[in-house]
Parts: sequence; structure tokens; C-alpha cells
Amino acid sequence: MSLLPPARVELPAELQQDLLRAARAALPREFVAALGGHRGADGWRLEAMLPLPNVAIAADRFEVPPAAFAAAEAELRRRQLTWLGFVHSHPDGSATPSGVDHAQLWWHCLQCIVSVPRGVGGRLLCHWRDAAGFHALPLVQPSAVAP
Repeated sequence: MSLLPPARVELPAELQQDLLRAARAALPREFVAALGGHRGADGWRLEAMLPLPNVAIAADRFEVPPAAFAAAEAELRRRQLTWLGFVHSHPDGSATPSGVDHAQLWWHCLQCIVSVPRGVGGRLLCHWRDAAGFHALPLVQPSAVAP
């Protein structure tokens, strides 16, 4: 696994809409999913999200059983995709990492956050976490990428 962040994250518009819909559907709880795709020299391309069960007791947290994560990672491999990270939602919050995120999210993988204020609209940002903290990553749609 790469310990360096991608230069950019390619996010197809359809997948972005799927993520926003899933986050709204999970309200008032947080949505969480594994992200799969491909790593390239000029960036990472997201191709799939596999929803994961959120077994956290608090509505403003997420917790994933290890077996569910392992099954999702195996399914990504079966689809010939690489696990790239996670996405979770912040109901009525921002798309930036919260204090809990700073304490608990994994390092050296994508950490995308969807904000769904009052269940309307939504915003998605992707971040990279390393020893220096969280860094926002540029998001582009594949059609905007030069051939």
C-alpha cells in the first residue's frame, strides 16, 4: 500500500450521486462504506462503494465490524478493484474531519466525508491523514481529466 497521498481523486458524477443518496438514506445515523478503485501515478480513480453496517450505538458515530470490512475488501478484490479507503457521513455537519475523526480514522488511505445538512443537498470532500494531520485532496470528475 502506498504511504503517499494521491495527487488527485477522480470521482465519477454517478458515484458521487450514489454516495450522497446513501448518506441521506442513512439519516439520522452516519453512513459508512468501503471505497474501491484504481491507483495511478497521476491520481486515484474511485470506481465503487460498498456500504458497511454501522453498529455504533450513537447516531453521530460509526463503527464497522471487522468481518464486514474484511468481506467488503474481498469483494473489491473479486471485482479486480483495490481498496482505497472509506467514506462516511456527517449528518448536519461539515465535510471536514471531526474531533472523533481525528482520534479514530485510519492513516494513509482515503477518508471521504459527506455532509448532508438537514438531509438536503450535500457535499463530499476527500482527505488524506498522516503524521502531520488531515490534508484535503483535489476531487475531479473523469471527464475533466486530460487524456
